[in-house]
Formats: sequence, C-alpha cells, structure tokens
Amino acid sequence: MQADAAASGSSRSSVLLVDDHALLRTGVANIINQEPDLQVVAEAGNGVLVYMRQEGRGIGLAAKIHAYKLQEEGLDTVEANAKLGFAPDIRDYGTGSQILRDLGVRKIRLMTNNPAKYVAIEGFGLEIVERVPLEIAPTKATQKYLEAKKKKLGHILELV
Repeated sequence: MQADAAASGSSRSSVLLVDDHALLRTGVANIINQEPDLQVVAEAGNGVLVYMRQEGRGIGLAAKIHAYKLQEEGLDTVEANAKLGFAPDIRDYGTGSQILRDLGVRKIRLMTNNPAKYVAIEGFGLEIVERVPLEIAPTKATQKYLEAKKKKLGHILELV
C-alpha cells in the first residue's frame, strides 16, 4: 500500500506505506531516485516509511510466482489468484494504519489507484484528504495486467 500522509499540524509531513514491489531495489537512496512515489515523500522534506510485506496483493511470494506462471499461460492477474484459491486482494491495512496512528498521523494524502483502500484505511481512524494518482503509461508487457486491475478491481487508471 502506498500512501503519502500529512501528520496532524503539518501540511508537508509524509508517510509512505509500500508493498514489496517498491522495495525490490537495494539502498534507500537508489529507491528514492527510481520510485516516483518515494520521490514525492522525499520532496515533502519529512515523513515516515512503513514497509508492509504483502507480496502479490497479500498471497505471498511463493503463490505470486505460481500466479505469474498462470498469467504467462493466458490468465489475467485476478483469474490467476482465483485459480490458486485466493480472493483478488487479501492485503491487511490494519497494522500499517495502527502504526501511523501510533506515530500521530491522522490525515493522509493517499498515493494509490485503488479506491478499495479508502474503506480499509478510514476504518482505522485515518482521514484521507487527497488521492494522489500513481500512474505511468502502460507498455505492451503491462497493458493486460493494468486492464484487469481497472476492469475487475476498480482501479482508477486514466492511461489504460
């Protein structure tokens, strides 16, 4: 989950909750230089990084590797998870939300294309004051994946 948050009393504080995809590179400086979501947090001048290990929308790394194989065979990302017996997205935002609350964060600028995160996060007493889109132009390799996320998971993807 990715979120840029403003802590109470400061309009420029930032918080970022990320999944495994954002942290596959080594070194924080390298990550900040190559990940647009982390650049937003770095430009804010302060913030918190909460790393949530929830690979593959919560199914885990081993199952995600099996899902990739099914996607190579023609299934989309949602169909692959279903074939493996998983719901489309089983991530838990409670722990990350509670960490933010413990750090004094109450208002979040949520960096996401996934509107389903709103309910999960707001249910833990965090106010989402803005959705910051995270979108890059699809490539031939990512087009089908992004179309499935848009059509089947309700992601807000203007470029797809």
